[in-house]
Amino acid sequence: MPEYTEVLACFHTIERWFNAIHSSAEPPLPLKALWSDATHKEQTSAKKVDPTSRASQGLVYRLDSDTPIVRGSRHVQKSPWPNYDGLPLPSLDGLALGSIRATPRTIILDFGALCFQIQLLTHVMAQPYTREQWDYEVAAVSSVDNARGFKVGIAFDLDAYVLAFLTADNIYTPHWYKPDMPLPVYHMDVYDDYTAFLAAVAEAVKVAHSEGFQHQTALATHSFRQRSIYGNIFGGVGTYTIVELFFVAGLSVFLTTGEVLVSPSRLARLCEAFWVFAHHAHAEIRDFLKPAYVGYILAPTEDQRLSFSHRLHVHGKRRVYMPSRMKELVKAHEELLNKYVGVHPDSEDAATRSDPAKPIDLYDVFEPTYLEAAFRCKDVNLGHLIFGYEEWDMMCGHELGTSRHNASDPLTLMYRSLGHENLPTDTTHLPPGPCKDDNNKTASLTLDVCTHLKLDIYRAELFVPRSTRRASALDVSLYFSDTQTTVWSVTSPFPSGLIPFGRILYKPLSVPKKGRKKEEKDPRPALPEVTADVFYRAATDVRDARTFVSVIKSRAVAIGPLEYCALGVRVVRAGPKGKKNWSCVPTFCFARHCVYYAHVT
Repeated sequence: MPEYTEVLACFHTIERWFNAIHSSAEPPLPLKALWSDATHKEQTSAKKVDPTSRASQGLVYRLDSDTPIVRGSRHVQKSPWPNYDGLPLPSLDGLALGSIRATPRTIILDFGALCFQIQLLTHVMAQPYTREQWDYEVAAVSSVDNARGFKVGIAFDLDAYVLAFLTADNIYTPHWYKPDMPLPVYHMDVYDDYTAFLAAVAEAVKVAHSEGFQHQTALATHSFRQRSIYGNIFGGVGTYTIVELFFVAGLSVFLTTGEVLVSPSRLARLCEAFWVFAHHAHAEIRDFLKPAYVGYILAPTEDQRLSFSHRLHVHGKRRVYMPSRMKELVKAHEELLNKYVGVHPDSEDAATRSDPAKPIDLYDVFEPTYLEAAFRCKDVNLGHLIFGYEEWDMMCGHELGTSRHNASDPLTLMYRSLGHENLPTDTTHLPPGPCKDDNNKTASLTLDVCTHLKLDIYRAELFVPRSTRRASALDVSLYFSDTQTTVWSVTSPFPSGLIPFGRILYKPLSVPKKGRKKEEKDPRPALPEVTADVFYRAATDVRDARTFVSVIKSRAVAIGPLEYCALGVRVVRAGPKGKKNWSCVPTFCFARHCVYYAHVT
């Protein structure tokens, strides 16, 4: 489904049109009609009733209060017609578009008495059409056999304009609600209220702590983009955003959820990386999209689509450029991993990669420069959790000119309450919360006070100069697994000889039933059960075929805000001799009769 940047871009497309027509003293925008394309099943049913109807011919048709259709995912299906308490409104009288806003996964249109929240699923984007564009280039073209190139999920007819949400598969989720009610679908926005975001993260960590961090064995890259707990908190994080965040945060994409949550430094880096990602999106997306508009329509050229790759670090990339010290961290990281290849996890030679009691020289590949905006552009930052209080206090005085330490943010307070031993406090540390072993016996897991950072390399220079930020380069690898989506990474999966946590739980001794003593236990600590994913590194040619540039060149759809089936298409033909080329107004569907030319002045 669309991720943080895509939803923000969709909102900007609508906002840009909305602000323009209001600034030009256009009349109010009363809702005159709702339009939709029929699904294949609905077309078949319509043909039996009236073969001449628009729906039966695959043409977009008007909805009314009796239209018996629903839209949504398999588990959540709603009527697109305005309704309240399950009852449809008899008409659209009195509804007029007054404002728009967005959450990290949805767009909200305020029509006065009711608001409409659309949950953008996999292939949904918005395009504002003029009356002429809608009547002659969209409404007049059938969607049968993909002649139009897209389907109209729902379109709001506002008289002079039609605001349409367009899809590849007619899948989106509509929600109507009264303005004084809570949002039907809610995702936190890290950029709107960072403190509230940290508070929600802290509550989720408490839950994980009560269950035992060592039992959080799913991959962190999977957990933080799933809706169950973290997905609503990390709103807008999906398949490509998560690997970008992990790269910026200096986290291996192969860490388990527990390994991130148990470490204040790692979780703090992830939170700050998400804020920086959102900050860059809000600061830059408008300028990035500006050249791709023709009128109100988003109609990028291939070069403009390709330019989105410059906003990515590792996803869909062959190589990544980085400061030299970061490349050295990668080399050291890989050398240590190679020492444990082939080591059985239950052997004496195995080591734990997240046990502060038995640290090994396995440092996270972290470059603080990527988080510079988080430290400079907002009041609350988590540098004290990332580097440790004393280290951060020294770094702040040297690099930023003043101490920016703030020990009262929700994440710091939560870790302090769980017994973090590396934070300043005037109160007695509480012991770590209980967790249960397989026999429901209480066991404890000390919080990971290790930063997992090679701190000495940052002391002289916390942020590297802009001129050296791309001084070195490394190949990016693509990895597959049986249960996870593909991930892109500059570091390798952990070998079997490096296990997530230490031997902290006990299991009953496995002996013959005869003569077994009831209380007898195995004196050797047992390993926690780990849901292991076996990752396979893709061959170079397979990786290259999946890079962002290769996907665009192959005419397929990549990721990003310029990758939708309903984008306008610019057509250029040779102009009169001795004059500049003539360009056409963008076409809005693939049907041949929709191409018409006009001189662009």
